Amino acid sequence: MENKQDFVIKNGVLTEYTGPGGDVTIPEGVKRIGNSAFKGCTSLQSVTIPAGVKEIGDRAFDDCTNLTSVTIPAGVTRIGEWAFWSCANLTSVTIPTGVTKIVSGAFCKCSSLQSVTIPAGITEIENSVFRDCASLQSVIIPEGVAKIGDRAFEGCTNLQSVTIPAGVKRIGDGAFQYCTSLQSVTIPAGVKRIADRAFQYCASLQSVTIPESVKRIADRAFQYCKSLTSVTIPAGVTKIDYEAFYYCTSLQSVTIPAGVTEIGKRAFDGCASLQSVTILAGVKKIGESAFAYCTSLQSVTIPESVTKIGDIAFEGCAKLTSVTIPEGVTEIENGAFWGCESLQSVTIPESVTKIGKEAFEGCANLQSVIIPESIKEIIKPIGDSNLALIALHIPISNFSASDKPCACAGFAQVWEPVVRESAIRPTMYQDIELP
Repeated sequence: MENKQDFVIKNGVLTEYTGPGGDVTIPEGVKRIGNSAFKGCTSLQSVTIPAGVKEIGDRAFDDCTNLTSVTIPAGVTRIGEWAFWSCANLTSVTIPTGVTKIVSGAFCKCSSLQSVTIPAGITEIENSVFRDCASLQSVIIPEGVAKIGDRAFEGCTNLQSVTIPAGVKRIGDGAFQYCTSLQSVTIPAGVKRIADRAFQYCASLQSVTIPESVKRIADRAFQYCKSLTSVTIPAGVTKIDYEAFYYCTSLQSVTIPAGVTEIGKRAFDGCASLQSVTILAGVKKIGESAFAYCTSLQSVTIPESVTKIGDIAFEGCAKLTSVTIPEGVTEIENGAFWGCESLQSVTIPESVTKIGKEAFEGCANLQSVIIPESIKEIIKPIGDSNLALIALHIPISNFSASDKPCACAGFAQVWEPVVRESAIRPTMYQDIELP
């Protein structure tokens, strides 16, 4: 319903709407809908925008919670930031072909939006454009788009499929975070980095195709993707960052390619179905908690390129029966194999100079440990819970008397080292065995 007295128009710019709402037709002659012109108009149900309008300003229809439909004419070239923010009853929208960029938050929190038509001329979808559009089920991103912004589709909880075109070079932080119904995604070949939290909490995601162009899988990229059963990490990846696959509880196997130099902190922590891990030569560091609580992990291949096994790296891997620590490893950090209940034997190479506190604590079936003469620092690597241990081979060295390497209750005697303050000079082994 059009009543010119309901509109404040200055030099072709509609600056304010003062009418009763309902079905509104904006008068002819308006060239631009100004910033916040209809903001908070909760009685507005539909709006028809005339052909002469070129721009919809920032927050123009912000919080019009009962707006169900809007007709945007072909002449519009810009839809402003947060233009339709929290229009909770808007069900569909067609973006005209003249628009080249959908700017930040344009349709954020349009929780009833089920479909959207994105024209071929769009080159960029900016930050939070469709964030929390909980009813959006599918979206086709046209070929011209090169960038998907941070949190662009975050919280689209009913989004089941998305087509990402080959031209996309960047998928932003949290772009598809909390898309809990998304089942599969193919990342195009031009993408070099899977950004922080890009697919975090995509609980239905079963498969993902990562192209060879990707160099880095960033923090929490696939965290809590609980339906993801397999993933192929391409050869070009150099780093798997913090919690990248944290609690992907259906993931069964993974191969870390030779290009990766570091497996980040908690990268695969809590992957309870992970049975085997192959780490190819090239990896130098297995980070803190990298495979902690991978409770189905039975085998792991650690290459000779690894120099450090981080704190609690394999903590709680209850089914891990054996592990070969290769020559080249210099440090086994605190709690590295803590709680590996099925681990029966471990051989520590001469390259190791440090074994951290409780490195093998809680390995209830560990029967023997051979500690090499290369050791320069060792602090209680095992304890009272190592119930099956019958042989501990340790070099007589200048450890502090307060740092007994073993406090196992089942031993007939506990080794009491000689106290010296000079550099450690390992000279021989002392065997401690049960009667």
